[in-house]
Amino acid sequence: ADRALPCSSLRLRTETDRLQCLIAQYRLLLAQEKTVADQAACLLRQTPGALLTSVKGIGVRLAFQLTAEPADPADIDRVDRKVNYFGLTERTHASGGESAPVKRRGRQRRCNRFGKKVILAISDSVHRCGPPEFREYRTRRELAGKNGRHALGKKLLCLAVSILKQPHVYVPSALVQEPPESPLRRICLRG
Repeated sequence: ADRALPCSSLRLRTETDRLQCLIAQYRLLLAQEKTVADQAACLLRQTPGALLTSVKGIGVRLAFQLTAEPADPADIDRVDRKVNYFGLTERTHASGGESAPVKRRGRQRRCNRFGKKVILAISDSVHRCGPPEFREYRTRRELAGKNGRHALGKKLLCLAVSILKQPHVYVPSALVQEPPESPLRRICLRG
């Protein structure tokens, strides 16, 4: 191939320069991404949203995005409205009074797609490496033929709203009865 299609020295130099520029651009983008992540972590630390990271599986990036999405937590009177706003429920249609059947119409057309994407990413992350009670909940819902990803997302959205409204650290249900000075609670909070 070298003899059949020889590369000119000018072309070789041009391609080498192009490759070096692409590598420099890639390194610059990585540095900028790290700077933005550090700034996001500093901003998150100033809000109750930092306590979302007490749930295993929710990192700084996802906690920052989820904290930015639901707006002012004091304005949230019912979490059901936020669940609909993020498109985690099916679209339904009901007419003819209370006795008429409710027709399911598939997924929501109008919703906060960015927020939905964040909540579903959190659902996936918590399902992979989060507390066993959340993993079991999603698995139970999926085995029942429901959308376990959305169901866990709803549950985590309710938890996030409660943390943002009244700041508290997440404690697994198995340790709720333990006293605050218990070594089991300290191990849980450290992990």
